[in-house]
Amino acid sequence: MHRLTLLVAALVVIGCRDAADPWHQDVDPPNLTITTGSRPGLDRFNGTLSENGTVLAKGYDHKNPPIGSTLVVTFMWVGTTNTIIDVRDRLINRTPVGNTYHFVEYVTAGGISMATYVATNVQGYPDPNTDPQFGDILVIEAELSEPTTDGGIVITSYSGVDPDFATAVGAHRSGSGLSDSTTVVSPGAIAAGAGDLVYGVSVTNGLVGVAEANGWTPITVMADAVMKNVASYTVLTDSGSAEPQWTWFYTEPHTWLASTLSLKPAPGQTLILNGTLNESGSLLAQGFYPKNPLRGDAIVATVMWKGSTNVITSVTDRLSDGTPVGNTYNLVEYVTRGGVSMATYVATNVQNFPDPNTGSDDVLVVEANLSAPVEDGGVLLSAYSGVKTSFTQALGEHRSAADTGSSETTADPGQIAVQPGAMVYAVSLSDGVAGIDGPTDFTNITTMSDTALKGDGAYVVRPAGSASTAQPQWTWYFNAPSTWLASVISLNPR
Repeated sequence: MHRLTLLVAALVVIGCRDAADPWHQDVDPPNLTITTGSRPGLDRFNGTLSENGTVLAKGYDHKNPPIGSTLVVTFMWVGTTNTIIDVRDRLINRTPVGNTYHFVEYVTAGGISMATYVATNVQGYPDPNTDPQFGDILVIEAELSEPTTDGGIVITSYSGVDPDFATAVGAHRSGSGLSDSTTVVSPGAIAAGAGDLVYGVSVTNGLVGVAEANGWTPITVMADAVMKNVASYTVLTDSGSAEPQWTWFYTEPHTWLASTLSLKPAPGQTLILNGTLNESGSLLAQGFYPKNPLRGDAIVATVMWKGSTNVITSVTDRLSDGTPVGNTYNLVEYVTRGGVSMATYVATNVQNFPDPNTGSDDVLVVEANLSAPVEDGGVLLSAYSGVKTSFTQALGEHRSAADTGSSETTADPGQIAVQPGAMVYAVSLSDGVAGIDGPTDFTNITTMSDTALKGDGAYVVRPAGSASTAQPQWTWYFNAPSTWLASVISLNPR
């Protein structure tokens, strides 16, 4: 059996952003998928504002979350009492689904309200959805006892969360305030354990600038003429406290609300993927924090950077305390165009590191050594079990491609032949921080981005019965001339 184990570390999720908002002009489709299967991680985001009446509803644009996910749903509306009488789910075609949404937090001040609900281990809808008219998309809605003049929803789904609501939701709290100048706002700190995912959300009754929570992964910023919200999350590597803090840039009196909650990982889950961007210099490195992969796994490391030549002199591994490990990382694909580069390396049957590790000092780190410094780059790591131990026998077909686009663009590395039961890994990089849809028949590993680069990784395991092909295709939603790179490789099963 193949096992992919992963977590996302340094990641920017681009959500819906209002074009009228002077602080956030970019508008990207909220179609990002990040699966973990190991500890809590964000799967999908969707959201909307400018709704009114007695129902606030939103569906998952294009693609449903995986069955078994945990959904966190925050409703916000103009009003001073919690008028929500029911939260339920259905398909767009009106078929009831029937998951239970538990009330967790409500806060109100200054004529606006915000309530957060959680549903764990969601079931009963198509995964994947297949209707070309999207009638089988999952919709979450709140019924209000009184109509509101304006409201909206932020819906996020997470993998790797404890499926039992009673033990999945940890500490939670809310806060509110009034200010007429630049203000740092927070619901307050909550206690959280190692591996907990902590979600935070804030809303204000005015269209003002906001700085996202420092050190937290942004989920979305949305705004209309009446209110604006911001949501973020983080995953703790150690037990302690967590406190999302946003800065609202007020110039006249406004009210803010904020809530936070923690989600516990499913029992027995471990972390075995990491990725980052926004690195610079002559060394690009990333560790499997906080849990190492299994000895004998295959590691795929994709190095991404701004530059037009392959300046990587070697890819090596060590422990986080500096102790050399010594596995061999083989170059499989390198592709460059338009001043950006991407190289994918594979190490099979990795050995000589603690499994499991006992702390942060013995985490396995993979690093690319460069002959010349780069101003921006990063590494995407993933580890796979069940791959042949010999690199020459493990590596199947592979290829890359690159091109440019200035509007909706398909990125396609080309088709490869795939052996029965093989794992196919695919990755795309762009110098345009735009919206992206990943390959439709692949499972997303992670989407990560900074201000200059955006990358997306995905994988699929082919059936064991017969040989097949793979041709991953991404849709990039460019709104200016941009370059894309794409690579695909297959790794043969034992």
